Amino acid sequence: ELRVLEFVVGLQRANGLRYNDYNRYRQYCSRRLHRLRKLLKALQGRRRFEKNEVTLEKLQGNTDYLYIPLLNAERAWASFQHDKLLSQASPRKMHHGISRLKKALTHAAALKALAMEEESGVSSSTIDEIEAYRLWLHGLFHFERKQWKEAQEHLEKSSQLYTQIGSSIEDEGVQKIYTQRVHEIASNLRFCEYNTDGTQELSALFKSVGVQPTEMDTEVGNNATAAPTELTWLGTTVSIPGKKLQFLIDTINTKATFLANIPLSESEETVFVKFDELSVQHADTLAAVSESLDSANAFTGTGSSATSSTTTQNVAHTDETVETLRFIQTFANWHLLDCMMRRNMWMIARAQALYFGTMEEEDGQEGDREGKKGSYKKKSKQDTTRPEDLVRLYDIVIQNLSSLNNIEMLQDDDDFPKQHDAYKPYFRAMRCFFIAESHRKSSKLREALALYDRATSVSAKAAKKLDSVKNSAFSAPLSANLKKMAHEIRTQKCGMQAAAFLQTAKKEREEAQQASNEFIKQKPLSETPLDMETSADTLQRQLVAFPPEFETMECRPLFFDNCAQHLQYPTDSLTERTKQTSTVGAVTSMFSSLWGGNSNA
Repeated sequence: ELRVLEFVVGLQRANGLRYNDYNRYRQYCSRRLHRLRKLLKALQGRRRFEKNEVTLEKLQGNTDYLYIPLLNAERAWASFQHDKLLSQASPRKMHHGISRLKKALTHAAALKALAMEEESGVSSSTIDEIEAYRLWLHGLFHFERKQWKEAQEHLEKSSQLYTQIGSSIEDEGVQKIYTQRVHEIASNLRFCEYNTDGTQELSALFKSVGVQPTEMDTEVGNNATAAPTELTWLGTTVSIPGKKLQFLIDTINTKATFLANIPLSESEETVFVKFDELSVQHADTLAAVSESLDSANAFTGTGSSATSSTTTQNVAHTDETVETLRFIQTFANWHLLDCMMRRNMWMIARAQALYFGTMEEEDGQEGDREGKKGSYKKKSKQDTTRPEDLVRLYDIVIQNLSSLNNIEMLQDDDDFPKQHDAYKPYFRAMRCFFIAESHRKSSKLREALALYDRATSVSAKAAKKLDSVKNSAFSAPLSANLKKMAHEIRTQKCGMQAAAFLQTAKKEREEAQQASNEFIKQKPLSETPLDMETSADTLQRQLVAFPPEFETMECRPLFFDNCAQHLQYPTDSLTERTKQTSTVGAVTSMFSSLWGGNSNA
């Protein structure tokens, strides 16, 4: 079983379509197709192209072959959308885009033909999904070719199938995908009905001014009479030529009011859907202006052969009208960029609120419910928003700002140059701050501190620029964000310094404890009888020191062996006394012999 819409929307959200990057999605489809064909061993030649079609026999062996025509259709559709965006600058691109959309129809028809085979083994629910997808592409093809009745017929059938499939699914997250697709088709259906109802009246209006309606959109019905006939922008008021442009400009102004004050609690899907609808209206407006300019230029080139009465009737082809159309074209380009700027600023405000914890996001907004129905799991700010996401958003806003600065007419405005000069350092300061936050979370404290200082210096310049702007509604929220950023920088710096001190102290304690443990491990148990440890390291220690250490012992000094011959004794030593005794004995013996002391003489 293959849920085509759920599979396709998942690929689109993950590969560029959140930011309307259709070229990135087209490249992804090409890579995915190559990997799939390589896995299924269904390559179309290596050096020379050899067509390898998906047949019923291959599908019976492996149902993954269904993804090949589906991805081919998605690649062709993404190429069409990319060409449609480029057609604003080069209208010729639209012809190539229509051919790519027709190619997508061919692949969708091949997918349906494979699924309808009885031996293919494809379930009935998958066949309904494929049929709804094919009808949607078919209706889109007729819609772009302005064949309103055919488009309405196919889109209605597709909407009915998607409604039926969505009602049979129990998962509310998947139901949202089908509901969103039905809403998109409903807006196209209303547009088709509107054009179908007003075709006859508009054709009569074009014939009255001598213009053929075959090459123009018949988009204005009975309700277009309520649209404003004048456009005021940058202090200049011009008349809008034609009810078609009046209707389109009134539509984009009406839809843009939603982006003026969007609450942060609004879901991202709702904002993206509204902005997509507004982008479609801008594309239609620019296409209508381009066609009117082409018609006016063609008329100017052949005006010399036209009569004066014809020139008076066709007021839309005068030089004044050409200037008016160029003014409207510039306004439409500015309006689209301004709406993109508002959308991105809302995304930044929401992401910052989630990052700083001033609001919480529910999993139900992304279809990630857990447990029973209606139960939500709150996400922490670390799980929902990363500093890298905000850095990327600020990069996009800076690009939008540079695009706005390229509009020459805005340079003559009194407020825009000052706002541009204030926006530029503000975005740079906020971007630098979130880069520092990314480094801080990666434990790169030196880089984070340097970037914090850089953000502080740039924010000071931004604050001076904001003070010079007189519009308080513009400068007040930006100044508040700068103050909040400065407070956050001080907080993070204090926290980082305290963490550094605690980390140093902890490291010193750990080193001291480790040195103490190593010293104790070297001692035998007999020397630490008071330590009552039973760990494995303690049991591996020696009971006593073995072999025992050497001890000092008393012995005969070597001094007396080497120096005995050089000693000098005192005068009353034994030798002197011996000499004195022998002398006294000799004298006594002599006198005793004289006096008869010696009886033996």
